[in-house]
Amino acid sequence: MAEKSISLKKEASLLTISKMTNLLITMATSMLLSRFRSLEEYGTYSELSLVLNLLTTLCMLGIPNAINYFLPRTESADERRDFLQTFFSLNTLLSIIAGIVMAVSVPVMVWYFKNEGIYGFYYFAVLMPWAKITIQERGNLFVASNKTKTLIWHTIANSLALLGIILLTKLLDQNFQFYMILYVIVELIFAGCVYYQAYRIAGGLAFRINWSLCRSILAFSVPIGVSDMVSTISREVDKLMIGGFLDTEALAIYTNSAREIALTVISTSFIAVLMPKLSKLIKERKVKEAVEIWKSTTSFTYIFMCFGVAALVVFAPQVITILYSEKYLPGTGVFRIYSLILLWRTAYFGTMLSLHGETKKILYCSIASMLINVVLNYVLYVTLGFCGPAWSTFISIGIVDMLQLKLSARITGIPVSKLFPWMDLLRITLINVGLGSGFYLIIHVFNIQTDAKGCAVSIILGIVWMLIYFGIIMRKQIKTQWKES
Repeated sequence: MAEKSISLKKEASLLTISKMTNLLITMATSMLLSRFRSLEEYGTYSELSLVLNLLTTLCMLGIPNAINYFLPRTESADERRDFLQTFFSLNTLLSIIAGIVMAVSVPVMVWYFKNEGIYGFYYFAVLMPWAKITIQERGNLFVASNKTKTLIWHTIANSLALLGIILLTKLLDQNFQFYMILYVIVELIFAGCVYYQAYRIAGGLAFRINWSLCRSILAFSVPIGVSDMVSTISREVDKLMIGGFLDTEALAIYTNSAREIALTVISTSFIAVLMPKLSKLIKERKVKEAVEIWKSTTSFTYIFMCFGVAALVVFAPQVITILYSEKYLPGTGVFRIYSLILLWRTAYFGTMLSLHGETKKILYCSIASMLINVVLNYVLYVTLGFCGPAWSTFISIGIVDMLQLKLSARITGIPVSKLFPWMDLLRITLINVGLGSGFYLIIHVFNIQTDAKGCAVSIILGIVWMLIYFGIIMRKQIKTQWKES
């Protein structure tokens, strides 16, 4: 079962490289889908996906989070099998409930989004909750089981299949309904593969629930689940507002512009690898050691995240044109704001709270963030217009992250000033602001546009910027932190 042991940063980097590969495939998928389908069709897809995200988070009660906490703590094959059987039995039951709820909600979706085209996708509503929930659990299951390489191949194959059905739909000159049917079929197949891998990891898998273990899982997961639900509402409320106030085409533009692309694979890869290792350290009461690893990892990932954010902000019009086409350029402002939001994703600020079992505090923070976001969404939409909800999301996420950091300091007994690598992150930020300002001036002085020539020049400028940043300025720090891993 176990793969060869490698260091935290090297394992996370391997996962990051695979996710980058997967990202390129996913970006190609988004590029083709945005170009081959109309704004109305893409808007319908966005509406279905929006409700799917909300309902699956609501119905799953945070159960997916249990893998990272419970699986690394199992001490025998029987314990591992017992946990996985209970986990996937619960997964199946709750996924069925989610599918029923979404199917019943279709008429409400039609009324709210003012889009009768949604009526044609009942099969999506019934089947996709199970597929989405199961595929989302894939990363936690494989990483916690030391099967990072299996996760890599599984994820890339899934993305290639989704890319393939877009090309097939275009090649056969089929309509949007044909594509959506293929999309659901592909996701169902890969969700089934997750069950098969769980069967192999467990050494057998039956529909059986250990109710004592189930209560422990729910006690741990439900507070996080409610927190996830609140966080999802907070994250998606801006799209809900745009979808309710404006039309389906406006939602299509906002959805693509608000997509947290590219850089999240860096932080999520490190977080995925970090959590099981930190869980063991906290269990052994090595809190300071766990905090130092967390700080070092946060600083290391921020080097890459900050550069990416700066580049996305500076080259936003060109990036949107390359990814989605010029018909999505009205969302440039939203795209820049959501690029800044990526900075909050550098680290999971609730790490120490989660590992100490303080899931209720995570919940309270998320509720506060949601309430702030709901109020600010309306206020900033009225005052700032189309970009207002995006700023609301940025502000609310920042507030909850700082609050979680403050609560983590109380639990660990380590001051906030020493719990987070403030000075290192400030230095990296100033470097990127300086370089970004320079390249932003170049774009405006030379009037670089979004046509083919302008996009090509922007790519060249981006490469030059990257070589200066990584090859000269940050080279020594990256090399030093890599060796220390």
